Amino acid sequence: AQEIREIRAALSQLDHAHQRAPRAELRASIMDAIESDAVAVSKRSTSEAALRPGSVHPLPESKRASSMRYPMAASWVIVALSVGAATYFGMKWRSASIEVDELRQENERMASDLGVIAARAQNTQRTLAVVRSPESRVVTMNGTAHAPHAHAVVFWNPKSHELHLAANSLPQPPRGKQYQLWAIKGEAKIDAGMFSADGSADQLQRLKDIADADAFAVTLEPEGGSPTPSLDAMYALGKL
Repeated sequence: AQEIREIRAALSQLDHAHQRAPRAELRASIMDAIESDAVAVSKRSTSEAALRPGSVHPLPESKRASSMRYPMAASWVIVALSVGAATYFGMKWRSASIEVDELRQENERMASDLGVIAARAQNTQRTLAVVRSPESRVVTMNGTAHAPHAHAVVFWNPKSHELHLAANSLPQPPRGKQYQLWAIKGEAKIDAGMFSADGSADQLQRLKDIADADAFAVTLEPEGGSPTPSLDAMYALGKL
């Protein structure tokens, strides 16, 4: 632009010096050439400035916003996927934990049930061994006037002296009272032990060893037992 102004000033001075105007065609041709050279120089200057090291040219606002929008969107997608994955695997973990707890509890119940079954099986085997032993003497004791419907069975082995009792048909004793078994030999009444009336028909209670006996009797005594039987509280009696 500065060059154009200088050229125009020079032409004006020539015009005044010669006092004769150049032809219009010539003037237009010269001006077009000048304009073309000026535009070319301006474009070249702009290109050189753009290529000059250290030059900083900010992006247009629209491109700058677009370039920032995509990384931000990608970040939100990653966050959403992370939250979704954490929620999913968290639910899976809780579900698996609940299932593990349920399985453990079920295993504990099964182990407890198996323990009860095994104990019952062992008790049944012992009962069968006592009942089937050819050395066992079976003494049936029937109820007295105190308990006409009472019933109990003694399994006594004279050789081993072992004594077992099945007491499943005796009335429940009152509070503070307990049943006691006696072995009778002549005039002697020998304590054979205290027992519970809660036993079932297939459960035998092991009592004290008895070396000799002619009969067995059940009396109701104070809790803990008595050294001698209360004959007025006899509930069952059976002889060999």
